[in-house]
Amino acid sequence: MRRTTRVAALVAFWWVVAALAAPPAGAQWIALGRKAIGKVKELTQSEKTGEPGYSMATVLVKAPADKVFAAALRTVQSNPKLRLTKSDPGSSSLEFADGKKVAGLAVSKVDEEVSQILVASTTSPGETNETSLVVSATLRICKEMGAECSLAKRD
Repeated sequence: MRRTTRVAALVAFWWVVAALAAPPAGAQWIALGRKAIGKVKELTQSEKTGEPGYSMATVLVKAPADKVFAAALRTVQSNPKLRLTKSDPGSSSLEFADGKKVAGLAVSKVDEEVSQILVASTTSPGETNETSLVVSATLRICKEMGAECSLAKRD
């Protein structure tokens, strides 16, 4: 009987420790997430073998996903250099073209107040763009929304 009481007390103790430790860990993630808001991260890969590569940009913005998608759609539609080729409001995704290049865009809900924008495109062999289509599209969407976004420093 005593052993059962000791085990129960030990289990209760660890539950209390876990409960007390959880809020600071959650707060750390929130603080980290706030630092990431508005930082456009770009990932590119250029093939040296003559094959196409890829270019992707992502950013967290402090706005509901439906408003971010609406801003993305307005941005593409209002830019004479871009042509909207596909729009799916249900999945918060669209595709657009800039001449011969095609890019895809998706908006994801992180929580009620934060959304993620992801823009991806292929790159042609030997292509060198200082500001890629995906980064410039991402920055234009931020500007359309009045969000402060900038290209993250490369590691």
